[in-house]
Amino acid sequence: MTPSRLALVAALFCLAACEREGTRILNERRAAVSAKLDRVQNLRAALASVPPVTEASLTLGPTPLTFTGLPTATVVYEQALTDLRVLNEAGPHYRTRIPQAQLLEDCGELLRRGADDAIPAVAKTRLDSCINIEYIFILRTRVFTDHDFQGDVIAFSLATGRPIGGFPLDFTSASRTDTVTSNSYTTTPRRRGRTPSVTKHTTSRTVNTDAQQVRFDLADAIEAEINALTPIHVPAAK
Repeated sequence: MTPSRLALVAALFCLAACEREGTRILNERRAAVSAKLDRVQNLRAALASVPPVTEASLTLGPTPLTFTGLPTATVVYEQALTDLRVLNEAGPHYRTRIPQAQLLEDCGELLRRGADDAIPAVAKTRLDSCINIEYIFILRTRVFTDHDFQGDVIAFSLATGRPIGGFPLDFTSASRTDTVTSNSYTTTPRRRGRTPSVTKHTTSRTVNTDAQQVRFDLADAIEAEINALTPIHVPAAK
């Protein structure tokens, strides 16, 4: 067998081994992850009864709050609670999720499509992280237009299924704007003995040309508010 064929066979063997390992990792954690996602989705009923937050507060349980390492907390969009096993793309700023709001839907995608094409170590980290979550910060949006965002975040304890605080969000992003100019024309009707006249109308408007910056600002605003309410625990390096 030629060296190139040996390399191909080795690559295919490694790929098959990775697929089997990924499937094993997923199957061992499937029930626990599915139960966790169901518990998060079940928060919709309690969330519906929480009025808009006007003052920030947060009362944690005994588990430290951390978003790094093996996290105990994560963010999720209100719209995603309908089905965490399908990536939600409703609305302009849900199409690209902020970094803090990716974990649960990533785990849902693994449950839905399987882990055959996932790197086993990455799949294991994501799934274990979902299982470890104890606090959920649900982002609710009231206004999202160009540079302006208004809404709130409601925090829940999964141990009790009850809200443990939250904070309002209201900011204007420093995103770039461009001025767009458009022209339109109107023509007067032709009259006997007269040449039709054409009138040019010019209008200008500003548009947001940096929607990504709004998402970055939203992510920063959420992290800053949580840090202001309680220091986020950073696990010590091993």
